[in-house]
Amino acid sequence: MWFCNISKHDSDKIKGYQVRATVDGKEVQPFFGGLSNESLKAALKERNNIWKQNGIIARNVLMTPLKGTVKSKESSSGWHGIYDKTEVERSGTACDVYAVHLRNLATGKPTNRAFRKHLYKTPEAALRQAKALRRRNIEAFNNMVEEYNDSIYKDAVKLANKEARQLKPFLNDMIGFDKKRWDKVFKKYFPSGLQSNIDPKTSKTTKKAGK
Repeated sequence: MWFCNISKHDSDKIKGYQVRATVDGKEVQPFFGGLSNESLKAALKERNNIWKQNGIIARNVLMTPLKGTVKSKESSSGWHGIYDKTEVERSGTACDVYAVHLRNLATGKPTNRAFRKHLYKTPEAALRQAKALRRRNIEAFNNMVEEYNDSIYKDAVKLANKEARQLKPFLNDMIGFDKKRWDKVFKKYFPSGLQSNIDPKTSKTTKKAGK
């Protein structure tokens, strides 16, 4: 394992440590010459300063919020995350649907739901229901992501500072989805659980926890 966002250069032409971070879409790459512990410590401290100043952390540590119910030219329905398509059911019958990309609120994982147009008075009515569900799902998911990320970020910063002190990598252990942490957030937001793991409207606790 190596330090997140730190590259080590050890060639005849260049020796040292380089910080690599993306801030507001731009690459930031300060370089610290030499392979001494002092050079590594300086690189780690600078990396941590960049993270702190911009409220960021190593890639794949935090979860990414979903885009709201916004229009999209790239989607066949005209709405981001909702797709106008034809699916073949188990019976072999073709069915026109609006396929909606959602998140399972209990697990945080991607899932889908199809709104079959023939079950509604008009295709427009099916689309309205698809948009409404996606809006509720995103709002609940993003609220949970915010709290999950706050918790992750605080612990990650502590480990980043520990790396700079001890010159040993620790932050790699936080890369990836932390199921136990997500479960804790889910239980806080929905202590009574959900009748549907994608739709918070069916829960007794639909507002942000503590509000």
